[in-house]
Amino acid sequence: AAGAIRNRDRPLLVAPEAEVGVRAEPDRLILAGAAVDAVITGVPGHLSFNAGTNSDPAFHPEVLDAYEAGFKADLLENNLRINGSAFYYDYSDIQVQIVRLGAIGILNGASARIYGADLAVEARLSRNLRVSAGAALLDAKFKDFPGAVIGTPQGGVPISYGPVDGNRLPVSSKFVANGSINYSADLGNGKLNLNATLYYNSGWFTEPDNIIRQPKFLQVNASVGWKSDDG
Repeated sequence: AAGAIRNRDRPLLVAPEAEVGVRAEPDRLILAGAAVDAVITGVPGHLSFNAGTNSDPAFHPEVLDAYEAGFKADLLENNLRINGSAFYYDYSDIQVQIVRLGAIGILNGASARIYGADLAVEARLSRNLRVSAGAALLDAKFKDFPGAVIGTPQGGVPISYGPVDGNRLPVSSKFVANGSINYSADLGNGKLNLNATLYYNSGWFTEPDNIIRQPKFLQVNASVGWKSDDG
């Protein structure tokens, strides 16, 4: 597929998007894809203006070069499924939210790059028992952002600007993982369902200045349910 976009540094062009799939085995698929100069948010070829704030400049669409490869496999007579991928994203004019008194605006954050990998596994251990697990690694940083809004450890509305080159992108955790187990069985005139899930997050920074941080955390959830065969 191809879509027409405009990068402000060059004339209108066609942004190629390609995806290729190779089936190595009947139950195994290898995928690869790329998108160059893809406009993610904003109006191609036009500036957008911050509503409700006259002090912030107009902002450009953010443009992304994205590359990704992955695989999907169904094994052991479809009782085991494994999916994985690795990716690299290169942003130009990445858009960053800024907070003002009584208003929220958008600022272009120059350039950023993101790369990582993820893996997901799902297994059916018996007719009644299923387990699944997943994990993802992410490295997301600004390459060049000289005029970022800088806050304080106490919070509040930021009042200064400065460079944040090399800082992590907001709400981008380095590592997340999850796991779940689900058991179901007939009980009376209905079905019993037991579920337990586990989620881990290494934490993230809330803003480009990387001052305020959400610490790492672990969530555990469990549920018990029963549904009648009559609905």
